[in-house]
Amino acid sequence: MHAYIQSTNQLKSVVIYHNSVNSEYDLSSYRSGSTGEYNLTLEHNIALGNGNNSIIIKAANNSGTTTSDIRSVYYNLPVRISDNEVVWQAPSSDNAVTNTGKFKVIACIKSMSKITQITLFLNNNYVGI
Repeated sequence: MHAYIQSTNQLKSVVIYHNSVNSEYDLSSYRSGSTGEYNLTLEHNIALGNGNNSIIIKAANNSGTTTSDIRSVYYNLPVRISDNEVVWQAPSSDNAVTNTGKFKVIACIKSMSKITQITLFLNNNYVGI
């Protein structure tokens, strides 16, 4: 995050709220410019969570004036490609047709790591393995 704060008086405190969690900005290295010019360039790293992230900056100066500004950043977690691959042998197509009441399912599951569970569903109902 990068922000610029302008004030006509010396800054007393700057607080950053990220999703309702606050952290006080360290003003120990803050130096005012010439008389009547009390500006601060603020840089702060924020770890975004999945979804909407609300960021509020609240600055107070020595004259008692408090100002805040809010920004929202929406973050979508990148979709992780599965390490697993299912290779169907039977049925060999998406829409297989049969005239019998039973059907043999054959599939090969390739995985980059040890397979610890396999679950089989028929019409969204668990049928086991």
